Amino acid sequence: AFLSVPDATELGGVARLRCAQILIRESQIERAREVLAGWHSAGATADLVDFRDILAAFTEMTDRRYDSAASQFDAIARRLGDTPLGRACRETAESCRNVLMIPHISPSRCMYASAIVPGMGHYAAGRKPDGKVAFITTVLAGILAGQARDTGDRTAVDLFTLYAAGCYLGNVYGGRRAAVVQNKVNEESLAQFG
Repeated sequence: AFLSVPDATELGGVARLRCAQILIRESQIERAREVLAGWHSAGATADLVDFRDILAAFTEMTDRRYDSAASQFDAIARRLGDTPLGRACRETAESCRNVLMIPHISPSRCMYASAIVPGMGHYAAGRKPDGKVAFITTVLAGILAGQARDTGDRTAVDLFTLYAAGCYLGNVYGGRRAAVVQNKVNEESLAQFG
């Protein structure tokens, strides 16, 4: 459907750019390059931009050089101004910058953080509600174990101490797991982008 728009119009350029974005999301990078290269060879030109520039910017993006791609798309967008193709290039540049902002979270650091302060690893991984639950659960389990010790009931002490230890170890593992899960979410959003 994107390719049915006449190439000689600027709207055809926007359609080709969107089509290339979709192909990249589906990991069809070579096909995306063909779409953009075919667009240029068909004689589509604009007064302010050579479509080889767009192809070069897409190549940077598909090679995961997002910083370079963002600056190239910004330069193209500045030349095109507030046109449909200029806005599409500006949005693509913004997407490249968003990819650069996705951090990799160290699972071992989150595990050690949770070992020091219950829930801190979850919090460091960006999963704050999980961190609050881990903190409250671990602290309450410790309080229950302490109160059971004060009653002198040996069975209750053993039971609540075992429960507190389980909560603590689960919290430490959970801190590591929170980082792994968040990294997977980040990678999926990266893969969706291209």
